[in-house]
Amino acid sequence: MGKGHIAVNKYISDKTRFADLINGKLFGGEQVVLPEELEKVEGESEILLEDKNGKTSGKTRYRDVVMRWKKGVDFCFFGCENQEEIHFAMPVRNMLYDSLSYTNQIAELWKSHNKGIGQDLEPAEYLSRFQKEDKIYPVATIVFYYGSKPWCGNLDLYSMFQMSGMTKEKLQKYIPNYWINLVDADNIEDIACFRTDLQKIMGMLKCKNNKDELQKYMRENEAFFGHVDYNTSQAISEFLQSEKLAKKLVNREKEEGETDMCKALDDLYQEGIDLGEARGRAEQLVDLVKRKLERGDSVEKIADDLMEEVSVVEEIVAKL
Repeated sequence: MGKGHIAVNKYISDKTRFADLINGKLFGGEQVVLPEELEKVEGESEILLEDKNGKTSGKTRYRDVVMRWKKGVDFCFFGCENQEEIHFAMPVRNMLYDSLSYTNQIAELWKSHNKGIGQDLEPAEYLSRFQKEDKIYPVATIVFYYGSKPWCGNLDLYSMFQMSGMTKEKLQKYIPNYWINLVDADNIEDIACFRTDLQKIMGMLKCKNNKDELQKYMRENEAFFGHVDYNTSQAISEFLQSEKLAKKLVNREKEEGETDMCKALDDLYQEGIDLGEARGRAEQLVDLVKRKLERGDSVEKIADDLMEEVSVVEEIVAKL
């Protein structure tokens, strides 16, 4: 897992922000899930797979963020998968994660019953490793996509099937569908359904592919982007897919405690302009040297003639 992805996971793991993500996507902004009702849990799930020879092997899957929601006597698990890249098999991937969560819940219940030892169980209960009165908690997963390309991946299990015509019509009623809860800033009609700084992030993601619009948006929201903490700045760098920006911010934040992302982005763009100018000047110098050599000028004379030009290029490079 890359540093950028870890930064996004840490950013989303904030309970207030996570509750906002759930409320904004699943409940249209209604404040159903409260931060104080959430508890972070480990996103690791294990399953034992058996081959044709009866040999078993363990497989471990890791979810990005998982929270347990306690609402009175009711419980629910919310998961979030943070995606920079499009994942065409996401319905199956999420279905596996959710199934593992249910499987783990069943296993934990069976362990809590001491594996049925000393209990008067029905044969079906022992076979199921699940007692008749047992209940498990629901699991809902959100996919938070922040990539630069429009999401063109599958949104449900049916869209992954090779089915058409009569076959599709006959079979679909017997095959449960499974869809993903996708949060894609490009397709969010009203970012006001988010109440925390996620609203600003969603707005930023909407214009991330247009430099001028992005700078304008961040300046219009300078009250937020001008004063962000370390974790938020690193997450923003990942959202903008700029490793150079992330590296640039590390030392500055250690010194100042917070970052002006508007200025950091302006500086980064200016560096790009300066680098382009330096390369342009260097190319001009190479052409000029070739012409002077073809004319028969000596190396010493060329060096004297270009001394001023070289110093200008060095001055530009020194600023980068």
